[in-house]
Amino acid sequence: MPLINDNKQYEKNIQVQSYECDILNRIKLSYLLRHMQEISGEHLDELGLPYERLAELGQVFLLAKLCLKIERLPRCRERLRLLTTPKLPIKAQFIRTNEIFSEAGERLAVADTTWLLVDPQSRRILRPKEFTGVLPMTEDLEPTTLTRYRPLPPEGLEPAGVREVRYSDLDINRHMNNAGYADVICDALPFGELEREAKELYLHYQNEVREGERISLLRGKTPEGSWYLRGEKETLCCFEALLTLE
Repeated sequence: MPLINDNKQYEKNIQVQSYECDILNRIKLSYLLRHMQEISGEHLDELGLPYERLAELGQVFLLAKLCLKIERLPRCRERLRLLTTPKLPIKAQFIRTNEIFSEAGERLAVADTTWLLVDPQSRRILRPKEFTGVLPMTEDLEPTTLTRYRPLPPEGLEPAGVREVRYSDLDINRHMNNAGYADVICDALPFGELEREAKELYLHYQNEVREGERISLLRGKTPEGSWYLRGEKETLCCFEALLTLE
């Protein structure tokens, strides 16, 4: 079935739980990403396209890139409104914007995300025209630059530990869940850095990491003061990230 464009959006209300929060009672970046992942999936469910149905059709969505911008991190017990908006694809990348608002209507965070449609068995990337579902989309009035953005690593990267992927990291695709990378990134930084509030996170997922595989982490500060992180398994880059703190 063809793609259609009828300005469809999906929203839900949530409350931040205590187990989602850090030592300063702010929601952790990984839980912020989990909520955004969840509303994206729930939107597909609402459209009759749950993961299981898509897998039967030989096509599932995998997150490729995200750029999360934060005005203020939500606090424990705060009530929030989440809004997700699919947008017209750019080449092979499906675009979706997720926004988080306070109960009073203040926009706290927004994430531009790009997704790839892949065959769940072969991992072959499928073109948007091969998508067999109906996914309402809006035309992006301010086209995202995320599809072609890539940060430059600073000079002098230093080792930041090794992370072995365990059962608890995995999702239904049998690889480390995209939100888990935020925990990996935060754990790789000096402890005191995380007392500052995150303002922007860029993440590029490049190669899947599965159970038992080990990610060697490198970190360094950019001239602007942001943290650049890269994870590698053997000779492959698994992810690149750029985290800006207040």
